[in-house]
Amino acid sequence: MTPAVVIRSPYQLLVEGRTSKVFFDALARHVGVVDLEVHSFGGNTELRGNLRAFIKIPGFTDVKAVGLVRDAENDAVAAFQSAADALAHAGLVRPPVHASITPGPGRVNDFETTWFSHLL
Repeated sequence: MTPAVVIRSPYQLLVEGRTSKVFFDALARHVGVVDLEVHSFGGNTELRGNLRAFIKIPGFTDVKAVGLVRDAENDAVAAFQSAADALAHAGLVRPPVHASITPGPGRVNDFETTWFSHLL
């Protein structure tokens, strides 16, 4: 996220990496969602710091909801815990539960593997 960003929508989606940003921007356009802004927070190790910066962006006080999408890597529970901790550290609401889409037993839990395997 860059300092030049200004929040213009009440709904924000933070995603891991450029590929996810491109995907969710296209998905939102495809289904006609016009009041959602999608931002990449970079990699998982950057989430905590970028969330703290994100809440300081002009327009954040008008945000009604923030969604977060990240890869589970090899441990969905640990990934959720890490994301929930980052949200709490930024002063945002810590979600009580997570939603996940998984590729199935024995497969890597990353965005590209999961979504693209469902397309084939």
